[in-house]
Amino acid sequence: MSIVALLLLLGTPPGAPFQATFAEAALVRSAPPTPAPSAPGLSAPALSAPAQDPADPWFGQDKVRHALHSYAAVAFGHAMGTAAGLEADAALGGAIVVAAALGVAKEVVDRRRGGRFSVRDLVWDALGIGVGALVMGGAGGR
Repeated sequence: MSIVALLLLLGTPPGAPFQATFAEAALVRSAPPTPAPSAPGLSAPALSAPAQDPADPWFGQDKVRHALHSYAAVAFGHAMGTAAGLEADAALGGAIVVAAALGVAKEVVDRRRGGRFSVRDLVWDALGIGVGALVMGGAGGR
């Protein structure tokens, strides 16, 4: 909050709604942002907490879908690879690469359509790939 906005807010009588005049509101909007203080040798972003994006939470149906789809891609890729005659390890490696590429491609498409490239979605994709690799690796007869 700028100093001008704070002074306007503090100047409002208790119980009265805060209403800035057009000139005061324009002054507040045109005020340059005040840089955050930082410790010597550290930049401001290093001192601040990472931004939380309320539109992209860590948990939710979308994240579970990412994990399940990635798991399914690994399972399907592994099954197709072994059916094509590949050894279990080779089929699993190929399935992991394809599942990871699909996850990144989905985020690139989201970004090109005006959405966001979500690293959180990729984390859940990696979780699904990891579980798929563990399950399919165990199914390979080890």
